[in-house]
Amino acid sequence: MEPGPENLIELLEVAHDWRARLDSPDATPADRAQCQRWLEADPRHALAYHQAESFWADLGTLDPTALDADLLLPTRRERLADLIDGLRAGLWSPARIGLAVTGMAALVVLTVWMNDLRLPHAGEVPRAVDAIRYTSPSGLTREFALDDGSLVTLAPGSELRWLTTNRTRTATLTAGAVLFDVAVDGNRPFTVHAGELRAVALGTTFAVNRSPDRTRVAVAEGNVEVSYPTLVAGRRTGGASRVALSLGQQVTATAAAGLQPVEPISAAAVGAWKDGRLVYSRTPLPALVADMNRYSDTPIVIDLDGGVAEQFLVRGAFDAGDVDGMLQTLLEIYPIVVDRSDPAVIVLRSRP
Repeated sequence: MEPGPENLIELLEVAHDWRARLDSPDATPADRAQCQRWLEADPRHALAYHQAESFWADLGTLDPTALDADLLLPTRRERLADLIDGLRAGLWSPARIGLAVTGMAALVVLTVWMNDLRLPHAGEVPRAVDAIRYTSPSGLTREFALDDGSLVTLAPGSELRWLTTNRTRTATLTAGAVLFDVAVDGNRPFTVHAGELRAVALGTTFAVNRSPDRTRVAVAEGNVEVSYPTLVAGRRTGGASRVALSLGQQVTATAAAGLQPVEPISAAAVGAWKDGRLVYSRTPLPALVADMNRYSDTPIVIDLDGGVAEQFLVRGAFDAGDVDGMLQTLLEIYPIVVDRSDPAVIVLRSRP
């Protein structure tokens, strides 16, 4: 599955294939790395993938029995092309539409999704949407102004990708943490993707923190809707869980447990790393270590039995640049030791 498709239908087909592959429990790190290379190869790839994510997130809220089974196979290029062309040209009769979509809600979702694509004429190559990549090196915070008037602050060791269309504003946090000060635009929701988590705002100030095993969203001003795949006993249900956050609220999502209950947070603590402070309130040790790694010259890893590390909850404020001080504090609070025997890595182990 290499880069190369040049028309809209082929791009969507490949994007849906990637979406299905990564949603599979058999997905491997190699699959995710290969998908990332495909996304980075062309700005159109990222746009197609975002549309695939949005499309299936919306369809996940519908009754599957309301859809024609064949319509749920986006890799069948001719059927999707025929549906798109027919709707664009106004050639589909009510009876023919009924053969494809028996639920009116499904038709609305599909039409809205296609409108967001700004479909080209037949045979026309879609215009490459401007994609901008923002990064910050380890240990340094950076601020950027987006082309819609929004401001973003990247924590050290972070990466953000930015895509805009005439209908959407989409930021993708691929690593690290970011503080958004979103410009109000009632016609274009501001959407943030961080792995499988999606946060949507119109105009607000909020932070998103992404680490390998969890993603957090915290709101300092305004309102943000957060969605994440629904899990039951650790398995996907095909739907999405949603919560609405307002001032002084945060939520965490993990790959193992899905969307967690909403928790309070001081508005001043949201994005406090911007001012060189790391503030925590009952935060699991792995989340703290993920933050520390953005400031540490030497990688820090946890080597503890089972889910012990998740039970070590951290509370307090730290100097973001004082990694050694943070490690010393952990030694004083928890039964762990810091193993520096290998100069290439710092290992946190259980105290004998």
